[in-house]
Amino acid sequence: MATYGRIDEYDESEEWTQYVERMDHYFEANDIEDKDKKRSIFLSVIGAKTYKLLRGLIRPEVPNKLSYEELSEAIKNHYVPKPSVIVQRYKFNTRVRRNDESISTFMAELRALSEHCEFGSALDEMLRDRLVCGVNEDRIQRRLLAEPTLDLKRALEIAHGMETAAKDVRDLKGEMPNKHSMNKLHGGRHSDEYKECYRCGGKHDHTKCRFKTEKCHQCGKIGHIAKVCRSSKKVSSEKRLKQGKNFRGKKGRDSEMNKVEQHQSDEELAYNLFSFKDKEKTPPYREKMTVNGIDINMEIDTGASFSVINEKTLQEISRGKGNLDLKQTEISLRTYTGEKISPKGITEVVVEYNNQVSRLPLLVLKGNGPNLIGRNWLENICLNWTSIKRLAKPNLEEVLNKYDDLFTDELGKLNGVTAKIYVDPSTKPIFCKARSVPYTMKPKIEKELERLERQGTIETVQYSDWATPVVPIMKPDTTKCSIVWGLQKDCEQSFPFGCLPFT
Repeated sequence: MATYGRIDEYDESEEWTQYVERMDHYFEANDIEDKDKKRSIFLSVIGAKTYKLLRGLIRPEVPNKLSYEELSEAIKNHYVPKPSVIVQRYKFNTRVRRNDESISTFMAELRALSEHCEFGSALDEMLRDRLVCGVNEDRIQRRLLAEPTLDLKRALEIAHGMETAAKDVRDLKGEMPNKHSMNKLHGGRHSDEYKECYRCGGKHDHTKCRFKTEKCHQCGKIGHIAKVCRSSKKVSSEKRLKQGKNFRGKKGRDSEMNKVEQHQSDEELAYNLFSFKDKEKTPPYREKMTVNGIDINMEIDTGASFSVINEKTLQEISRGKGNLDLKQTEISLRTYTGEKISPKGITEVVVEYNNQVSRLPLLVLKGNGPNLIGRNWLENICLNWTSIKRLAKPNLEEVLNKYDDLFTDELGKLNGVTAKIYVDPSTKPIFCKARSVPYTMKPKIEKELERLERQGTIETVQYSDWATPVVPIMKPDTTKCSIVWGLQKDCEQSFPFGCLPFT
């Protein structure tokens, strides 16, 4: 009798469940129905190693006393012990479709994960829910959620259709799938993969160049070295030193916002000049400086490279000790937005401040702009920052006027907060009867209660389970009274947190 197929001995690289399924197919293909014959064939083909394991698993029984199903189940419990249903359901419910995974592959993985979840008749619903929640594509997810009645079959039709349509559109446009463009992986970087670094000329990433914070000795800019400087007009070191004499500060890095950028050519030398007007009218920091014997109020501006004065101030100084020697200069100033300002001239003045005397350069600008103390003076004169930055004590009247809504005679309110009263649930409500008050005090009490109601402190209710009597207290002028609520001893025990409702 011819046989169909072949069953090799069991290899542990194959799942035992799969091996038993192939064994069942072999029995069915060859019409083997006898239980003893099934057992004998099974024991003959599983191999010596598995047979030895089987004998140890079923002791004290012997293999020929058990059925084929019992023998295969014993090995299954050894290789594939029953997993925790809770853990398997957790894996199922947290499975999300990967970006490079098709809908079909995703559903096959979900069905495999559901094997030990024991969903029973609810399997299709669980697969549908996991498909909608874990599809990981907003376009498909929105379409599935828009269906009023959605079963697994319909969900798969929609998901497969939208996936296929998206692929067809990419094919028509000749585009590559997102996974190739978004998830592209690069191997180790070599020097020949980089373009030439514009900072130093080397073969590496310019963002990691060690010269990105260095100053170029050719053009004076920060971020590259002289070897690769691209300035079209270059100034010799000798000329730069001559032009910058007496006007350049000591070397160092300025802050990123206010750093000096010097555009130097054969004819001009440009410096930053920053002066802001605050919309909120924040007063500037000012200090009195004595210039050639004349006291001048000047605004401190660390954004200005040079100290400057206007024409009116120049006239005041000239009247004090004669005309100043105003010379032409190649220096130009630049505003925050880049506009250049050509000074009227430059001069040297004697600056006195707190027993400090220095002869310093000063630029004169046309117009009536503010007099500025720039960084070239700040490097030579030590200002008294303690007095400059001293905070003035606030005026009481100004504070009261500014916050007048907080100092009214009316009762204030805390808006946007909801208060909650905690009551012991085991406590019965207590309703205390009202105290008797003198007849002459009743109008005053009623008037006070009306006032409190108008303010919103109290409100009228039709019914309440809780009540405590009021205690009127006469004011010294005897025309008014204050009302407090008396707390009964029984009520104190009902509110452990001190939140007391009164009627």
